[in-house]
Amino acid sequence: MIRQIESGALPPGSRIPSENELCRLHGISIITVRKALSDLVHENRVVRIKGKGSFVASQEAKGPAQIKQESVGIVSLVVMYYRQLDSPIISLIKGAQGHFSSDGYSMILECSNKNAKTEAEIIDKCIRNKVDGVLIYSADPAANEEKLVELEAKGIPLVMLDRWFENAPCTLVASYHSDGIYQATRHLIQYGHRRIAFIGPQQVISETDESEPRSCVFEERLKGYKAALKYGGMDFNESLCVVGGELQFQTLDDLIEKKGVTALVCINDRTGIEVLAYLKRRNIRVPEDISVTGFDDNQNAKQENLTTIRQRFQELGEIGAQKLLERIRGDTGKSQTVLPVELVVRGSSGVVNNQFRMRG
Repeated sequence: MIRQIESGALPPGSRIPSENELCRLHGISIITVRKALSDLVHENRVVRIKGKGSFVASQEAKGPAQIKQESVGIVSLVVMYYRQLDSPIISLIKGAQGHFSSDGYSMILECSNKNAKTEAEIIDKCIRNKVDGVLIYSADPAANEEKLVELEAKGIPLVMLDRWFENAPCTLVASYHSDGIYQATRHLIQYGHRRIAFIGPQQVISETDESEPRSCVFEERLKGYKAALKYGGMDFNESLCVVGGELQFQTLDDLIEKKGVTALVCINDRTGIEVLAYLKRRNIRVPEDISVTGFDDNQNAKQENLTTIRQRFQELGEIGAQKLLERIRGDTGKSQTVLPVELVVRGSSGVVNNQFRMRG
């Protein structure tokens, strides 16, 4: 499309095909099309006019500030990743996009790829381009706390999704993380498990680029685990809590063989699925020998029959967008909205087997 604009095949003022038409023409997803159009808006190559569509910008177009005078409001949604089409992040994006669109706002989608430096650069771009507001699902808010505070200082409303930084006021929409792990752990206790390990490494067993930084979410989920143990009349045993660094096979062997663990509460589905794969390779039956739970309820959790905690990602995006629009319209309050989560019982959790002994 850039070549067509530069060559004059698409002259200033000409209408660009709709998002659905571009999907069909190029065989790509709606998310990819929206990201490309958002980039063209920021590069001053395209303007969007409410109720009419997208058009090639005139040479006099100066940027988003001018576009907004004749077009729609512009907001940015910053996410940590969205590579997988079945990722819960896609549901979050759809929820936010749908709400912004119905209210006459154009949403620019930005992705940090879980890189704090990239996220900081995106925030700087939002400030330069004077977007109306920013909705952010950050990988590590603490790493960019100063940048996020700067947004508000520059008069750009900010709403954070599911990740936040301590000791700084912000509008937040998040899942009830502590209650989710509480539900999962209590579920195992009700099945008779007493030796329950918490698996919350910063990296999963296989080394990938999707490691989970220790964050406010981590602390909330750990808090839920401790609360459930207290409910079951058990003390917190730090030796059964695997945190930090890369989770090693030997660590799981020690938990099961030497410490008598019968259930593993994993911090997310990705970790839970890695654990299931490890147990399968070791010929350890799930749930007959060991029970496993996750958190998120992504597509892989469904495929692997993983008991997990379901988050309402689309609602997270919708309510986040709603809160941001309220801030844009003058609401100066810093509200915090916590969405309920749901235990989804599948085939990876069952009644405790106190007779199980790990085979070499």
